[in-house]
Amino acid sequence: MNVPFASCITHALITVFILGMAIAQVPDDLSTHRVQQIAVQKGVALEVLDWGGTGSSIVLLAGLGNTAHVFDKFAPKLTQSHHVYGITRRGFGASSAPPTTQVNYSAERLSEDVLVVIQELKLVRPAIIGHSLAGEELGAIGKHHPEMVSGLVYLDPGYSASQTTLQSSPLFRKSLVQPSVAGNGEGSVLESPRRAISAGRQPDFWNTVSCPTLVILSRGVSQDINAAHLRIVHFPGASHDVFNSKEVDVLREIDSFLKTLN
Repeated sequence: MNVPFASCITHALITVFILGMAIAQVPDDLSTHRVQQIAVQKGVALEVLDWGGTGSSIVLLAGLGNTAHVFDKFAPKLTQSHHVYGITRRGFGASSAPPTTQVNYSAERLSEDVLVVIQELKLVRPAIIGHSLAGEELGAIGKHHPEMVSGLVYLDPGYSASQTTLQSSPLFRKSLVQPSVAGNGEGSVLESPRRAISAGRQPDFWNTVSCPTLVILSRGVSQDINAAHLRIVHFPGASHDVFNSKEVDVLREIDSFLKTLN
């Protein structure tokens, strides 16, 4: 039976349309990871990514406003020698967003979230790598729970290690300006998780933590520093997302540092 030419064209167009819909529905996230939700508090669960890998564990923490997916291209490059995880902090991405009070988004609460995830995953003293604001969580863990980690890696942390410099920094003073709130006191609801975190921002404390620490900076002209358990490396000219702009160098420094950990 001969099928009219117009009918063939119609069927072809329908086929293309259906295929186009199927392609459009393919998620943009093509990174090879497993996604799970882990409860850290009643009514609060965090998105946790697992890129797999073999060897000691690494936990990746993103900067303010980003999710663990910011490491989708970077994380797989660590899996040859390590099992790599990423945590999206509360208030962002697919993680729960409890009321935006300072209590719910304090440095202590955010660092506690990380420790709960580590315990739920049954990780034994993982290394934690944190970008920008995540230095706050690293600092709290390094000061108060160093026994929970083998080492910390700061990727261009937000604040200087010098507390004197920190307190005189316009950026730091600006971050402490209270945003508009509804009500007063600890239960006051701020406009967003970002504002809640910024309102209670604390130093990164990488100069006072007691566990092995690597700090990678994208700014400054100081010489690299190796002192006791602290190593500081400068990559002048790198962008703030130093793990992207200086990926090869950052991977080399991380690999070298992790090999020194027990």
